[in-house]
Amino acid sequence: MRKFLLASFALLCCSAASWATFNVLEINLQDGTTVQVPINSELNLSFTDAEFVALGGDVDVTVPKEGILSFVHNTESGLAQIGEDAAYECVLGEVRFHNLPENTRIALISAAGHTISSSIASGDAVISLDGLSAGVYVVAYGDRSFKVTVK
Repeated sequence: MRKFLLASFALLCCSAASWATFNVLEINLQDGTTVQVPINSELNLSFTDAEFVALGGDVDVTVPKEGILSFVHNTESGLAQIGEDAAYECVLGEVRFHNLPENTRIALISAAGHTISSSIASGDAVISLDGLSAGVYVVAYGDRSFKVTVK
């Protein structure tokens, strides 16, 4: 029984370590380093005039805005199915997609629910946020979506 409990604990630790790499927002910095922000239901992300601030997660993070190159959220998980390894990043007024399955529909939708733009893409694709009015928009790709704030 003792060996079984030890083996169960070891398996649980390995699973937790694997799960820890899922739901992480990566912030790529100008100096080549990366900051990882674990995403959970308590997390609050915001920008001040000079900083990106992530509060309420496992770790509070503050990063100077001028040092940020890009944000990346990988949608891969340990339970991924074929075609679910797509990732996106928000960089300098663009949303860049990588590894999209063939014929993936990408749409930019206003907070009022109006489709601003829509396209079909495979592999890599880019949506420009230039020229949009300040506000919150939804970017939908395949059966997934996320919000983008334009200031």
